[in-house]
Amino acid sequence: MMNNKKQGRIFFLATYLVPFLCGGLIYYGKSRGLDISFFPLLQMLTPALGAILVTILTGDSESPLPRKAFSTYLAFTGVVFLASLASIFIKNFPSSQVQTFLVPGFSLLFLLTIFKTEKNLGKIYQLSWTHGKKVLLTLLIFFLLYFLRAFVTTGLEEGPSKFLTYLTPNKIIYILLLLVNFPFSFIFFFGEEYGWRFYLQPLLQKNFGMVKGTLLVGILWGIWHLPLNLFFYSADNTGLISLVNQIFVCVSYGIFFSFAYNYSKSLWAPILIHYFNNNLILIFTENMDPSIIENQVFTWSSTLLNGLLMLVFFGSFIFSSYNRNPDHRRPSLDEIQNLEVTHEKI
Repeated sequence: MMNNKKQGRIFFLATYLVPFLCGGLIYYGKSRGLDISFFPLLQMLTPALGAILVTILTGDSESPLPRKAFSTYLAFTGVVFLASLASIFIKNFPSSQVQTFLVPGFSLLFLLTIFKTEKNLGKIYQLSWTHGKKVLLTLLIFFLLYFLRAFVTTGLEEGPSKFLTYLTPNKIIYILLLLVNFPFSFIFFFGEEYGWRFYLQPLLQKNFGMVKGTLLVGILWGIWHLPLNLFFYSADNTGLISLVNQIFVCVSYGIFFSFAYNYSKSLWAPILIHYFNNNLILIFTENMDPSIIENQVFTWSSTLLNGLLMLVFFGSFIFSSYNRNPDHRRPSLDEIQNLEVTHEKI
């Protein structure tokens, strides 16, 4: 129990302290018209940062670790942190150009270290590609639900015919290109899912039960977005509504991601789903401008509608046995570490 408390302190300090401290820098940069695009990327890296630090600092000193993969990830996080500061304090810092070279290079290097991780060790730390058919099935379910929700939302707000106008040939090609681009940017989605799903979800499900644990992860995940909701995603005076919307989204997706993770027994399922979810939003814009996520005007009516649809389409998976039956829970980190120690003694 004491080890669990120590692990929790390390995880939450790493996961929340850096983003919340950077919130002031985001506000400063935004108010002065600076490029603050590095900060959301840095924030996406912090959950896995917390989980990796927990593994290194609380595990048995003799237990084997995927050291090359972890070292690469920690190095990338450090570089992104420095680049985030540079974008604020160095005049005319070329953020977009740095990202163009930095992100694909480190993402590919990290993927290489994952593939080179010893097979059994990769399975223990959810770094190997296992149960591929189940992973792809959960991704297919996500696609169907995602576009069905988008169709209903568009139909209610602008009419059903509007949905078809978004599915232009260029946007179909864009969706296909997302598959190609995945290895070049997946590291950020690993960054979130390794923290929320691999570390925190099994721990909370173990301590609070499957349903309560899943809901707690979603709430904590939503609150973690607070600096971005206040200073990046929302227009002036809509930060609170943005946060409420975020919690709706994270609780609903947290339920579905939990299902995908427990069903597929692979972290790659929520990583892939998270990646496509964040990138598919561009097909529902006129010019596919990534800045669409910044300075959004949130209203209570649109937030409640979105929240209701999210709960219907994705939150309904709370009734799945993979979110209710403890037999489907993935092992928590302390259980993994105990398994390693036992294996070493044998």
